[in-house]
Order: sequence, then C-alpha cells, then structure tokens
Amino acid sequence: MRNSIDFPGKSLSGQSSQRRRRGKFRKLKAQYVFREYCEKSSVHGVKYFAEEGRPTWEKLIWIALFALSLFACGKMIERAYMKWKLSPIAVTFAEKAVHITQIPFPAVTICSSVKFRSDAFSFEQYTNYPKKYPKWKEIYRNLAQLCENYDPLPGNLDADILEKIREYSPNDSEMIKMITFQDDQLNGSEVFYESFTSQGLCYTFNRLPLFDLYTPSCVFSQQNESFSLDVKVNWTVESGFANYRESYPYRSSNIRQESGLILILQIPKKDIDTTCQSSVGYIIQLHSPSDVPRMDEHSVIIPVDRYAQISVEPHLINTPRNIETYPPEQRQCFFNSERQLQHFRIYSERNCKMECLANWTLGLCGCVDFYMPRNNSVPICGPSSKDCVEKCLTLMDRPDAEVNFNCNCMPACVTLSYTTDLTHSAINYDTIVTSVDNQNQGRMDKKFHIYVMIYFAENKIYAMQRSELFGLTDFVSSVGGFLGLFMGISVLSLVEIIYFASVRWFQNLPAKRPQSGTFVRYHKDGQFMQNLFVVTPHSTRHHLGGSGKF
Repeated sequence: MRNSIDFPGKSLSGQSSQRRRRGKFRKLKAQYVFREYCEKSSVHGVKYFAEEGRPTWEKLIWIALFALSLFACGKMIERAYMKWKLSPIAVTFAEKAVHITQIPFPAVTICSSVKFRSDAFSFEQYTNYPKKYPKWKEIYRNLAQLCENYDPLPGNLDADILEKIREYSPNDSEMIKMITFQDDQLNGSEVFYESFTSQGLCYTFNRLPLFDLYTPSCVFSQQNESFSLDVKVNWTVESGFANYRESYPYRSSNIRQESGLILILQIPKKDIDTTCQSSVGYIIQLHSPSDVPRMDEHSVIIPVDRYAQISVEPHLINTPRNIETYPPEQRQCFFNSERQLQHFRIYSERNCKMECLANWTLGLCGCVDFYMPRNNSVPICGPSSKDCVEKCLTLMDRPDAEVNFNCNCMPACVTLSYTTDLTHSAINYDTIVTSVDNQNQGRMDKKFHIYVMIYFAENKIYAMQRSELFGLTDFVSSVGGFLGLFMGISVLSLVEIIYFASVRWFQNLPAKRPQSGTFVRYHKDGQFMQNLFVVTPHSTRHHLGGSGKF
C-alpha cells in the first residue's frame, strides 16, 4: 500500500506561523523520502547513509567512499568524453582490396628543360648581346623568369603572358615523338593537354578538362582547349567511375609494362640553351586527374638518352558517408561540398594550397606568378618580384604554414595519390628509337631522346579508410561501464532517483494544507507509525508515543 498523509483538524491563525509550520513539514517530509530512498536504492553504498542504529562515524566513512567513487567515475567519464570529441575517427585498412580498374591511371605531366624554340628566341644570345637583339627586349622581360638566372627587370608581366609563353615554347609535337597506352598508339595532340606550371608550358596526359578543374572566373578555365568529342568524364574522386565501360580518365587493366603508358620524348639539340637551364632532360610528375600539377613537389627528373621505367603505387583513402555527421575538425578532412574554393571546382589539399599560395602571394607581393590561379584583374609578377614570390613559396613549405597563412587546407575525405619508383639506364637507339623512325635516321641524330614506361606495380591496392573509432554508442557504453563499476548505477537507477524526487514526493503531499490545530498521521503499509504529533497554535510539537525520532 502506498504511503499517505491525513490532515484533519482546525486552522492556525497567522501567515508567518503557517509558513514556519509548512517549512518544518516539508523538511520532515524530505527526511522521510530520503530515508525511504536510501533503504530501497540500488546504488551501492547509499543504504548506509540513513540506516537506523548505524554510528555516525560509519555513515561518514560511507559518504566519503561514495564521494571518492563519484569523483573517480567523473574523471573517467571526462576522459571518455574528450576521446569522443577529439579523436573519434581512425584511419585503418579497408576490408577489401581495390583493383586498379576501379581507379584512374595517374595524370602524367611532362616539362622539358628547353623553354624556348631557338628559331623564336635565344636566351643565351640576348643575355650576351642585348644591344644586338633589341626586338627581344620585351620577350626577355616576360619570359626570362622561366630560366634559372636572369636580371630582375622592373614592372609586372603583360596580361597576355600565357599567349607569349605558348608562342615561344616547344609544342607537344616537338616534345612527344610517340605515345602508346594499353597497347594502342595514340596521337599526342589528342591526349596531352597544356598545363602552365612553374616550369613554363608543360603537357599533361589523363587530366580532367580545364572547365571541370577551374571555376569560370579563373583565367585558366577561359583558355581554349580542344578535348576530343568522344571524351566523356564519368569519374569523380569521391564517387569513382559511374560504370565500367570505356570512360575518361583512362584506366589500366593490368600491370604489364607494355600495357602501361609508353612515351618517347625528344629534345632538339639546336634548342638546348645551358645559359637558361643547366640540365637537359624532362621533369615528370604523376598526380591525381583532379589535381593541378606542382612541379616543385614529388617530381622525377630524367636526363636525355635514358631508358626509364616508372612503377606506380596508388594510395587511396576513402571516407564513408556516415562519417559526414562528424564536423570536419573531428574527422580531419573535407568533403567536396563542404569546402568551396574560389578558383577550383574540386577540393583537394593540393588545389587548396595552390589557391592559398596565390592569395598570400597577392597579399605580400601585390601580384601572383603566371602559373597561379587568378582572375583577369590580378597583376602578374615580373622578374623584379622574384625574391618576394620565392619567399612565399618558402613560407608555404614550412610546417607551420597552415597557422601562419590560415589556409584551412585539410586533406580531402577521399584522397587519391600516387608514389613512384624510378629506374633508368642508357638508351639503346638500335632497338628502341630507330624502330619508331627507321627511315629518318638523319633526323634522329639531331635530337636527344628519352624512352619512358609508366605502369602499375600491382593489380590490387589495399586502400585506407576513415572509420569510427569511438562513436556515440562507444561513449554511452563507457559511461555506463564506469557508472556500474564505480557506483553500481544503471539506467533504472537514474529512473529510480527521478521517481523518488518527483512521483514519490508528490504522491505523499496532502491534498490540503495543514490547518490550525491539526495533527499529522503518517502510516506506512497499513500500519500507523509511532511518530504522532500535534501542532498547537503556539507551534509546539508534542510527541504522542514512540521515541520521537523520525
């Protein structure tokens, strides 16, 4: 039977006396509910707090032990909470291997050490005899920074600098003699596309079109680019390929060296200018088709007259969409829809850093280098700004660049990158190069050549994957474990506390307030308690039997 309270009798006069009596009554009631809770609670140690007949010092010991357990439990819960907030995501190996047909072949950017065609401009001749070639003065001012050493002439570059570089640089047909991919011979002009880098005009195989890489406001997206009409891009770095039919970017189906990308590169001997570039050969970089090349990072240099093999190892990091519920700061990556760049349509750490470099160069130098993303109104740095631009490049490569430049360039949540292993030896002209152009041996002698084979090292890769290391379920489980270990508390224990603090309390309140001259009867389980008292108008309480203790 539930506990109840009866209040028969007459009213007491005076509001102050009534308030005091009500306060004493509530205090008495709170003591009763608390003692009842201690007797019936499932929380460890609580029953000793108000047990009759137990010495006070023993109760104090149990209260101290309870407080110590509560403190230890709180500290453990705090640690679990910090782990949940600061490191909920871990990067681990994916459960299944990824076949190379599920990822694109890397984009391959090639840059020649020859910056100018000798029939158009000679850096060496103008440097030695500037007065003899006055018509080359403007060419030198705009193009000299493509070389290693030049005079820092004042002023910015012309707005049509890209057209000037294109006009005086070797074109793709002069650089690429032969190209095959997947055992099919291709036309270099149809599969290699222009890319402006710090090395000048380079050419890239298997990259995305400019209008897919850059936003409309960027000058590079406004360049005329003749992608083949049958090229349809059906790949994104986050979703992968839309189907397994013939698609773009190109894919490799096996790891045979002959089925990879084979290039025969050439450099006309008459175009070599050691005053401009001390070395002769090609700089090659492999990167994701959705990234822009940065030739000063992770590139390989191949000298002339070499037979080179480049084995490629892809690295893929995936992030399931259920991880998107975590903020980027916790998962330490951005999805493409979360981080919008000013000049790039596709977010990647490399694209973000390139844009950040351009913004800081513009802020510090008042201009940007010709290969950096920009809009039409931004001035292009001339030779006199060389030191300032190089300072920005140096600062960007420092470990604290993210803090100093405020780039906010975390990795993309789905990242595709490639590492390379280069081996090369002396070229055998009799068996390799002459077989391509056997009828023009005289022309072959006028050029240096490089034979390059690029292929995947393995037909499967073990991708990495961001996964939930310590989620909400794990945090709740830890909290429950700590509460149970230190205090014996479960969910029902918490419900029990709420029950005694609400239902049990209000259930035992009287229907009417105590009136003057009332006596209060408590009965429990159908039996009257011994603590019966009468409240007089003078607020005197007389115990009627029993010990008088509540």
